[in-house]
Amino acid sequence: MQNNQGGQSLRIENGADDRRLERLEIKPINSNISRFNSMMQVWKEHEIPECHQKYYYNVILKHQQQADELMRIEIDSISTNKSVVRTLHQLTIGRDRCLKEISRTKQGNISDFLKTISKFIYDLRKLTLNLIEFHRKWMNSLNSRFEYNYIWRIKDRNYLHQIKEDHKFIQNHHPKMRQYFQFSDEDIFYLSVVKQAEQDDEQKYEHLMKHKMDKKYIEKMIDLQEYFNKQIKDYKPVNLGNPSSQNSEMNHAGSPGFSGKKNINLGNYASKVIYTAEDFQFNLVSYPYKDLEAILENWSAQNVQELNDSFKYPINHVKDLLMYWQEAAIVRINQNGLILCSIDQEFNGRRWILHQIYLQKEVQWQQKLNLVIQHFIKMLIMQGDSFTSLAICCSNDQSIKRVLIDLKFTFSKNITYNQFNVVIYEQKIQNAQQHNNRRYYTPLTLRMLRIYATETDSTLITNEELLIAQYCANLGKNQIIKFENNILALAPYLSKNKLYGQDYMLIQKPDDVKNKFQIDFSSPVTTPVYFQQFNVKLNFKYFSSEFYRNNTQPYLRLTAHPTMDKQEPSILQLNSSENSNGVIHLISTIDPFIKMYSIVTQTIDSSWKCNPIRYFNSNIQTFINQTFEKFDKQQECHQHLWLPQFKCSGKQLKLNDTNIDAYFQNDTYLSVTYPRNPSLHTNKQFNDADKIISPPFLFGIVQSDLEQINKPLFSILIDKQNIIKTSEKLTNNNASLPVPVQLQPKETESVLRELIKNTDQDIKRSFCSDPAILIYKLNYSLECSVINLNIGHAIIYVDENHILEKRWVIESIMVNNLNNLSPLLTKLIEYIFTIDPSANEIQICQNHYQEQGELVANTTIMNSIKKAKFRWRLVDNDAKTQVRRTIYYLKRSLAEFPNKTQNQVSIQFRSYYATQTSEVRNQIQNHLEYLHSSNVQQFFEDCFQCHVNGQVPDSNSYLQKKLQSIQGKLPNSEFLSIQTPEDLRSQIKFSINLPSFESRYQKFDLLQMITQLKIKRQRQVNYKDKTYLEIPNYNGLQQIFQSENYQLNQKIFFIATQDPLYFLYFIELTNQTLIQQIQNDQLSVVSQVSQAFVTKYLSNHQLVWIEQFQKIIPIHQKQNFLYIDFALNSQFSIEQSVIMDDDSAHLEEIYKINLPLFCGLLNTNVRTLFERPLIGMIID
Repeated sequence: MQNNQGGQSLRIENGADDRRLERLEIKPINSNISRFNSMMQVWKEHEIPECHQKYYYNVILKHQQQADELMRIEIDSISTNKSVVRTLHQLTIGRDRCLKEISRTKQGNISDFLKTISKFIYDLRKLTLNLIEFHRKWMNSLNSRFEYNYIWRIKDRNYLHQIKEDHKFIQNHHPKMRQYFQFSDEDIFYLSVVKQAEQDDEQKYEHLMKHKMDKKYIEKMIDLQEYFNKQIKDYKPVNLGNPSSQNSEMNHAGSPGFSGKKNINLGNYASKVIYTAEDFQFNLVSYPYKDLEAILENWSAQNVQELNDSFKYPINHVKDLLMYWQEAAIVRINQNGLILCSIDQEFNGRRWILHQIYLQKEVQWQQKLNLVIQHFIKMLIMQGDSFTSLAICCSNDQSIKRVLIDLKFTFSKNITYNQFNVVIYEQKIQNAQQHNNRRYYTPLTLRMLRIYATETDSTLITNEELLIAQYCANLGKNQIIKFENNILALAPYLSKNKLYGQDYMLIQKPDDVKNKFQIDFSSPVTTPVYFQQFNVKLNFKYFSSEFYRNNTQPYLRLTAHPTMDKQEPSILQLNSSENSNGVIHLISTIDPFIKMYSIVTQTIDSSWKCNPIRYFNSNIQTFINQTFEKFDKQQECHQHLWLPQFKCSGKQLKLNDTNIDAYFQNDTYLSVTYPRNPSLHTNKQFNDADKIISPPFLFGIVQSDLEQINKPLFSILIDKQNIIKTSEKLTNNNASLPVPVQLQPKETESVLRELIKNTDQDIKRSFCSDPAILIYKLNYSLECSVINLNIGHAIIYVDENHILEKRWVIESIMVNNLNNLSPLLTKLIEYIFTIDPSANEIQICQNHYQEQGELVANTTIMNSIKKAKFRWRLVDNDAKTQVRRTIYYLKRSLAEFPNKTQNQVSIQFRSYYATQTSEVRNQIQNHLEYLHSSNVQQFFEDCFQCHVNGQVPDSNSYLQKKLQSIQGKLPNSEFLSIQTPEDLRSQIKFSINLPSFESRYQKFDLLQMITQLKIKRQRQVNYKDKTYLEIPNYNGLQQIFQSENYQLNQKIFFIATQDPLYFLYFIELTNQTLIQQIQNDQLSVVSQVSQAFVTKYLSNHQLVWIEQFQKIIPIHQKQNFLYIDFALNSQFSIEQSVIMDDDSAHLEEIYKINLPLFCGLLNTNVRTLFERPLIGMIID
């Protein structure tokens, strides 16, 4: 059953008998336990309201001799859909949905809107008619067995009272409809509209035609109206209806007119500054609870009238809100405003809600409100709050609706708080808060993480024939590796260091391999290492890093032959006379002898289209050799290629085409990726003729200076799992930094010419000022951009030939005053080192020019460059262009610009073979542990074992089958298999210090659970140096339940959460013997908790204090890691500020729960399926 989420101060009681049945606890009936459980299950499956369950259970108790037959009748009628109560419940749900649809309807064309409202009136009449009819049947069926004042109670209220109020919902929610329909306040069937339709003889009004009906239906409605009036004779209004007129008889906290007047000096209350920005300030003010009503009255008298009209709440609701809503606080705005705020209790995520706003009267109060909201959002973000939206809750939105829309708030929904209607407006917040000091965002948190790191054989499909042949040539005659004939035939063509990027040596100490080559190399063997490594770092000749049409997948855009480059085309394509559709693309790099190839057409060999992974796993070497023999026609490619960025790595314990009689290791890594900085440039214009390369595709390295060898140095199959997917984030989020000029292709030349035209003459001659060259640079140089520095412009790009460290080149300066050159360079240096963390060096070239028959460098410009801290490098004479230049450089200062990262190049390939003479062999050894703690009984580990292993060690067959049936899935959990430690860290959704796993592990199985639960009403209290969570249980809240445990001779308490599926439970541990008893047999204890949950009853305790705790348990055993974080802990972005009264009589009513205790979390679905809670642990 759902409970009313608001306080119950206005709840209407319906007599002592009804109160007695409300406290009736449903317990098993001994005559037929099996049938009783079946009846309970049927009730649960069909969500039969709790009121009927208790009423029918009472009937069974009154007729014990017929109990078995009564239970059978109930089960059969509900299961076969012949039950009166099931139909009544379905009608109730249908009617509520109809009302919700009415609330969502927005007025458009008046004619269409009238038809829509007319249909709603018709539907609501029909649903209400059937509901009242079945209500009478339900009453009669129960009264036939036991005379009683039965009440159809939904959400803790007589639903007929609800009908009495919400049948006026249409005219209140859409008041304009009163002009077109004749509504009557006491008419739940809209008979007045039926009468209005009868008077429309000429059928002038189309919206009334639907409401003409026979007399027998009218008589039926009159009869049911009389029945309805008798049933609600005890009705008392609770002021539901139109928000603009509701709560008229209550004391409001939003407008003047409180019942109790009290002189208040607002300057007497202590305050603390929690946020400042320019002339704006938020203060947390400590207001006593007893003075709250008078304080709000004082603020209301000064408030903007529109705000007074928009926020009218009963003072009881305001007090309840500040006492028991999560993180509720009162915040003062400078000295002239006040806001009441909290976390929204009804929202599944994290949403802040402004309940009340006070601003001192001024003409431009709307601008002030906008400022308040913007600073409130900034304050929460600065506090590290992970909220995703901000809501404003109005009792009446008519006066403020336009203002809220202007402030980018949108209508969210109508909702009922404490039995009065409010309107919610919401603004979504782009909040990137990920890591901060705050751990817990709800009072109850359970986070669990389980990792199993495994060593795997390589999953890469590669052709390394040439690398192996080079290894053969390097080793020469040896007794540890025997190579196949194809390798022996290739080896004579490969002398030592023949292949590009190769190192080979015999290393005496294995530890020296790691130290010399900076790789994660470890070996249990101490003999010398025959070590061959290929380490290739290159850039493509012409490329840019792009996102294709707003996709989340980054590409490298490989540019076809630039017009000004007279050398070999940047992309060649190979074709075959045997296969006209197949194409191999050869893509130039900055090394003239190294090209990258990709095979992009699947029609080269139709046999691998169905399953390329399986096909190439055994055929890649043959396929590559045959393809490069057949594809002998070479021509220039005129298409630009879009190559998806990818990364892949793998290890092998064996080597193809060899027989190794020694200890062998292999490690391969390949990445084709380049970080795109969206702050520096925009997407290149995509041409429909461009070629998109889609996985799976073959990619490899071709070395062109190898004699008598026509095959790639290395080949690999790239599949979807290797492709990088990421979202693009702007780096330049600092408004003070310069911005690049966004140029459309058609306007580039005109803009550049205009900038050059306005440039000082000496600067023109000292830097490149040829528009053709600058346009070429913008189109083809890496990350080339025009930067607007306010006092001038600069064109910069990345030197793709500088591999070891990233070098930016300043190609041109365009400034109209020579005196501005040095300040411009200073600003540009700061910009580059800030915007690009991997930038290590900036280079600028000053051209020499003819003056009086000699080549000279302008001294003023030279001094300006040196003033900006550039240092002289060399004087370069370019024989081709006949230009002499002085080159200056500036290295990154780690003191001024510390955020330096390693330079990223577009192609990185590393592969090594290591062989050692030894009888030991390299073997995979993985061991999955069953992790547990003596103080914790958790079901999470069993589910992880089921995910990874398919079974649970030492588990009973019942548990095993149940786990397999749900595939180990738990609520709020996610299981992933991850390939790299970096990906593992990125997938973990909360802050945690991961253990360092050995580098030999290449796969990580991860199961994580994050359960964050709100408690309907709670607050944090401090008492005698201890912090408690106070949970109320009065006014019908029904938050605290208890059950007796006779084995432990202790009470088990259950605390309801906002999620009806979850309960917090705890057992007080009053002595050490009890703790030892639980430690010795935890499984038995959690089973008892599960059984006790069925027999729980509402506790008599009005208030319970539970001492707050947080317990973190990390367990790390080699490959296995378990992390548990369980907390009952309220943390705040804005500290609570209301001072509650210290009432000693109040303290006597409180039941305090102190540590130690046995505590855990129970999910009702998991309990039903597995007869145990999610977790139980000793908290000491």
